[in-house]
Amino acid sequence: MHGASFDISSLHARYRAGARADAVMAEVRARHRAVNDPGIFIDLLPSEQTIAAAAALPAFDQARYPLWGVPF
Repeated sequence: MHGASFDISSLHARYRAGARADAVMAEVRARHRAVNDPGIFIDLLPSEQTIAAAAALPAFDQARYPLWGVPF
């Protein structure tokens, strides 16, 4: 997933193909660490908490949850 696009349509396509939201969040965290700029976010939950919350999401349903698994 490294280098993959994070726009909504690309994420939805990956989720329909079986990608997991916790894996996407792990990639978001890796990209954030690589930038090494603590000013990007005002507040950031611990990585373990974010990834656990993503893993606990219900099944992907684009119609019911249009922002499901979209990091922002």
